[in-house]
Amino acid sequence: MLVQLLEYLRSPDRSPFPTKQQLADRIGIQPTTIKANMQALEKAGLVERVQRKT
Repeated sequence: MLVQLLEYLRSPDRSPFPTKQQLADRIGIQPTTIKANMQALEKAGLVERVQRKT
């Protein structure tokens, strides 16, 4: 999943902040799995989630 997040940063035609649903659709898994994976990446210090207001 980390590779997918990096791909969003490299692609100028996409927002660098994908939703859980966008990631799930791209990888072919459920959004709840994305949440668990994001928590694991965050715990390992590989990603940092920041609350954004839209």
